[in-house]
Amino acid sequence: MKKLILLTFLTLVFVGCKQAASEKCESLEIANAQIEKDINTYKTAWDMFFETRDSGAINTDSFDEQVTVVTASGNITGIDAFRDYYNNYLTGFSDAEFTFVDIFGQGDKIVKHWSFKGTHDGEMFGIPATNNKVDINGTTLVLMKDGKVLQEQDFFDNHSLPDSFERHKVKKKETLYGLARKYNVQIEQIEQYNPLIKKIGLKKRMILQIPVYKKPEPITKASLPRVNICLNLSGTTLSQT
Repeated sequence: MKKLILLTFLTLVFVGCKQAASEKCESLEIANAQIEKDINTYKTAWDMFFETRDSGAINTDSFDEQVTVVTASGNITGIDAFRDYYNNYLTGFSDAEFTFVDIFGQGDKIVKHWSFKGTHDGEMFGIPATNNKVDINGTTLVLMKDGKVLQEQDFFDNHSLPDSFERHKVKKKETLYGLARKYNVQIEQIEQYNPLIKKIGLKKRMILQIPVYKKPEPITKASLPRVNICLNLSGTTLSQT
């Protein structure tokens, strides 16, 4: 009799656990379907933006009215301001080439690894054309809301492009090494934006454009999506991000 009671108890526990696990996995499957839809919406919008070179791809079909881009200089909020910000990549690079290296997500968060190539032959964020080739790799953290992009924050090597330029008039006995230390840049970076130096050398009263770079913001653990794993009874992974 005791064995029968024990067997009945274990059966009820097993069935209860199985049902709870099934409900959790079903919930994760629904969440996975939503994030896949969000990723498709996100990727389609940005592919259209760069492939057609049409900033109109940033619209309310895929982006929230209050979409925000987080930058080191402060947040830029509102779909019009957001569109104007990223339009700099079109005006600054006539041959802009953007590639999704990888993209994944969970819940309302998406992480993308991307590459950007092009020739800086137009004005970008107020920086005049330098005709330099740019090849950048970076990561973007994306927040979604109701199937639309609500926030983006880009992380990449800020020394790939200057944030601004500072005008410097060369004084007597100044050297490239000294200027590089003064402005915390490399000698090659000064030469890159002042090509006359390689032709005639550094001369007194020469006017230089010194590139100014902002330090990149660190990626924190709180910014990254958590990982959930759900297994069915046969051991096959149903959800993993």
